[in-house]
Amino acid sequence: MVGDIKSCFHQVFVDENDHDAFRFFWFPNNDLEQSPADYRMDVHIFGAMSSPSIAAFALRRAALDKETRADLATVETVLENIYVDNLCKSCTSVKQAISLVDQLRRLLSSGGFRITKFLSNNKQVLDSIPPEDHAAAIDDRQLPTHKTLGVFWNAETDQLEVKIDVQQNPCTRRGVLSMIGQCCDPLGILGPFLLPARRVLQEACRLGFPWDKPFSVRGWAGRIGIGLCRHSLSWMHSLLLEVLRLLERR
Repeated sequence: MVGDIKSCFHQVFVDENDHDAFRFFWFPNNDLEQSPADYRMDVHIFGAMSSPSIAAFALRRAALDKETRADLATVETVLENIYVDNLCKSCTSVKQAISLVDQLRRLLSSGGFRITKFLSNNKQVLDSIPPEDHAAAIDDRQLPTHKTLGVFWNAETDQLEVKIDVQQNPCTRRGVLSMIGQCCDPLGILGPFLLPARRVLQEACRLGFPWDKPFSVRGWAGRIGIGLCRHSLSWMHSLLLEVLRLLERR
């Protein structure tokens, strides 16, 4: 199951002595005709480099204080299964998941945090959670595909998915590198299928091709370049088919 801590950074107050670090100017009542006024944020903000680490400390402190007498599994979930404001957790049974959600909500609430946008591959678990705390895309017919930390999870089939939309670029070192970079793959699922493209890039570097010089140039290097160009295009078109075959076998 997955979840999200609502406005995580804004739940952590800034020490009064540090308010000036978040000083800014803005127009009173959003009236652009007035002169800008001096304001200070009293909570941590999105965009500040310090906010993720401070919010993580506050979450850990809420877990370790155990004001709600949460069990060890719930405390470990906060410590090990929350990345910034995203929860990703697997449970061995429906009963365990329902208990964990209940304790987790109470534990985080004791520290001023509200966890919401829950999604699970089991509808019994979802039924135990108030509808207002469900992920927005949930309906009664089919569970959605949800993106968490760059990974697509199909809650209906309980499978991880890879979505590929590689835009064709010129057959150059820069173009091939760009096509490789378009494949978002945090878990490395596509690793074996990206190797042919990396070999194309490696060979182009070995032959000394400039960044923006097309592989299909004339001469001895040109014949090799044409092969590299065909190889890169072949890789791009076959990548999606290979991934689909892999997922079907699983």
